[in-house]
Amino acid sequence: MSWLYLFFARFAMGERWRKATPADKRYGAGVFFLLAVMFIVTELMTHFGHAFTTFMQRVSPIGLWLAFVAVVSLMVFGSLLWARHVAMRVSLILAVVAWAVLLSLVFYFEWL
Repeated sequence: MSWLYLFFARFAMGERWRKATPADKRYGAGVFFLLAVMFIVTELMTHFGHAFTTFMQRVSPIGLWLAFVAVVSLMVFGSLLWARHVAMRVSLILAVVAWAVLLSLVFYFEWL
């Protein structure tokens, strides 16, 4: 559900462009935060979780597809729930912290 796909779909249907509503901004900030959290969890599972790396080595294409669908569904419904209950500023502050943690983890695990 990328904003670019939605933009092209709305443009193709002839819908006029409008400014983002506060609900759209809360949803975007929630996705920005939850995406960083998802990458952090994946990085930690790859580094510390031997079961995860074994799963990734032995999984079939169908299993990989099902795992991807489950993660994307969790992200969509999680971001909708997050946007409903958390303010945009709080989401953005947490997102900046989460992205900084992710960058530090990548730097620490990959280059040190």
